[in-house]
Amino acid sequence: MQVRGAPLIGVTAAYGFALSMNCDNSDNSLDKCKNDLVNARPTAVNLSWAVNQVYDALIKSPLKERLSYVGSLPLILQIKMSRRISQ
Repeated sequence: MQVRGAPLIGVTAAYGFALSMNCDNSDNSLDKCKNDLVNARPTAVNLSWAVNQVYDALIKSPLKERLSYVGSLPLILQIKMSRRISQ
């Protein structure tokens, strides 16, 4: 998949987690997904930031709520990214 633009990178990170959680939403699976996404483009600062934001939000969520919660993450990331750009 090719993605351009910092906000879309965040959405793609959330989508990557959602795809991964369809199979397994355990803590170990989230750790593996986080590492796989960051290592896909290790120099992409925005990707790393977005992946860490998504991971931090999901790891704190109860297992049963994780998959439904990941749907709202692109909007949350968009808001955080906009604030980050404006600083």
